[in-house]
Amino acid sequence: AQTRGRNDGGRTAQALQLPSGWAAPKTTLNMEVAPDRVTVRYTGPGRLDTDAAMVLSDVCIPPRTGIYYFEMLVKSRGQCGYIGIGLANPGLSPARLPGWDPGSWGYHGDDGNGFSGDGRGMRFGPRFTTGDTVGCGFDFMRRRMFFTLNGAFLGYAFELLNTDKDLHPCVGMRTPGEHVSANFGRMPFVFGIDNFVVMAREDALKSVGAASLKSLLPTSKAAAAPAGDAGEVDTVHLAGMLSLRAGSLSAIPHKSEVSSTDAALSIVLMHLLHNEYYTTARALIENAVRQRSLQSADGAGAGADMGATKEDQRLASVLQMLSQQDAQRGTRQQICRHICDGEIDVALGMLQDAYPQVLADESLVFQLRCRQFIELVRAASGNQISDCVPSDGGTLAPPLARVATGQSGARPAGGRGSRSSSMMDVDDTQAASVLSLAAITNAPNVPQQPRFGQISGVHSMELAQLVRVLLEYGRQLQADYGTSPNPVIREGLVHTFSLLAYADPAKSPIAALLDPAACRPLARLVEMAIVAAEKTPRASSL
Repeated sequence: AQTRGRNDGGRTAQALQLPSGWAAPKTTLNMEVAPDRVTVRYTGPGRLDTDAAMVLSDVCIPPRTGIYYFEMLVKSRGQCGYIGIGLANPGLSPARLPGWDPGSWGYHGDDGNGFSGDGRGMRFGPRFTTGDTVGCGFDFMRRRMFFTLNGAFLGYAFELLNTDKDLHPCVGMRTPGEHVSANFGRMPFVFGIDNFVVMAREDALKSVGAASLKSLLPTSKAAAAPAGDAGEVDTVHLAGMLSLRAGSLSAIPHKSEVSSTDAALSIVLMHLLHNEYYTTARALIENAVRQRSLQSADGAGAGADMGATKEDQRLASVLQMLSQQDAQRGTRQQICRHICDGEIDVALGMLQDAYPQVLADESLVFQLRCRQFIELVRAASGNQISDCVPSDGGTLAPPLARVATGQSGARPAGGRGSRSSSMMDVDDTQAASVLSLAAITNAPNVPQQPRFGQISGVHSMELAQLVRVLLEYGRQLQADYGTSPNPVIREGLVHTFSLLAYADPAKSPIAALLDPAACRPLARLVEMAIVAAEKTPRASSL
């Protein structure tokens, strides 16, 4: 499994991120993921079906992977061998095995059955136990799922899976002692996946070679027009390319039949626009303009000149729309770049202006704001933050410009209410740093509606100013989320604030929170949210 980059810009120009390990479980109950992120052990009681546990990969499988495959080594079958491997959509209950709920599919070792989302198994393959290597693969072209056992192909278990939702590799266990390790491509696979991919590629090329473009083109009315009549004929036209990007074919009047060259040009442009290859699309259109100009020069009469003029106008409108789309892409890339650089509040300000609908996602906004707090702590790392806390305990001079509640601006969806009396227990040996933590958690709650984009250049601030910004930002986080009804958010807030429970956060047991690399997954989440807000189809017709 390899990642590949592309040179033409847009979200597909980034390297495709393939699953590389198991994601941290949403709950630690009954499941333990080792530090290597590929080894998983069952830790629950294993008495009831509700004691089951399932873990998904860190990222979904990119649909353009074509053939995806991973393997699992059963290190121990445990008490009963209730081990399952398969694929699942995100958001399912973690207290289930693969295939028990809609949106998941799995092959189980205790009985060899396949499960396709309803909990009722069907006979599929042999049982597997300690020492066996089980593989799971998915063919995105045929939308079918296959399994292997110790290098042998077992066949296709499930067909015509719904690929509109993301698919994640997953494993599940249910009884004590069960222990597995996954291989996402870091080591050679037991199954000969390379030969399998070669055969799948040949099969795909045969299908492409036998395919017809007629299904992608609107029905022509030429046959109904009288002979010699210059009547209107529906055809695919360049001015309709952006509507093609949304999945519909725009019928625009034209005087001639659709040539194979025009059809190919339209379909290729549709693909380029969908994947945001704007530079290539622009070059293709400009080339079409030159070709049509040459054809117009060879034509005769005013009618040909008039047709060429209309054609040029339509092509110019496409180029103008391309420029607009290119500007939107630039904004998205700039937002993600700010996040990767740790300038989270600047990115939030841009989102508030350009994509306010993205800020409706409470979980995403919470993660971003917590990351901004962490970046402020990181900027102050190495200094005694508590030394700069105002000794009078009074209100800090607010460094953040805010909009009063009720005015325009995005309101975080977190809870509001009176402050929590205590956020966490702190070791007495860290008493010097408790002051800075208490300055946040014990401050009066004044719920306010933030106007993002007010914090920048934190690494160039003087320490006293930086600490004032940090504490004010933390106070507002506490006011906005301290009494949230969502336990995950409350726990995340405690985890974030725990940095201030140590005199030197960079040398604390939770120093990993300060790793700037943690900004990159957040940038990816924001990019995905923006793309979803634009309602772009997952794939082009091509």
